[in-house]
Amino acid sequence: MKGFGLDGAGRTFDPLTEDVAVTVRDQNGIVHGAVIPAASAGWHVRPLTGPAQKYTFRDSAGTYGGITKIALRNALGFGGPFRADVKIRDVDLSAASDASAVTVNLRVGNDCWERGAGCTFAKSGKTARCQTPQGSCPAP
Repeated sequence: MKGFGLDGAGRTFDPLTEDVAVTVRDQNGIVHGAVIPAASAGWHVRPLTGPAQKYTFRDSAGTYGGITKIALRNALGFGGPFRADVKIRDVDLSAASDASAVTVNLRVGNDCWERGAGCTFAKSGKTARCQTPQGSCPAP
């Protein structure tokens, strides 16, 4: 799942010290949810000094709801638009196989971003191809 142009303006988030949640929904409700607890191993920030430009989480085992990778990045920092990539593995998404659209919500602490898009699912329900996402959710 990829999100481009997520707005970081006015938000102060830190996935190293706050819970990170990923929720996948279709028109019928939640299809999958996963939370990486605050201070979990696997997070890295670059550069090591100065404003963060990239946060990366890696867990090949998918310990937290199948999440194997999250990358949040912007070469200029997170005070403006940034990109998010989330990889989830070995999770059954077949409940959304008849979905006309899917929404993915990324939450870091109290900050939230949401994107929805029309998707096509493989018969197995394990792979989804989604159109360019639209929409956003305000921070609570």
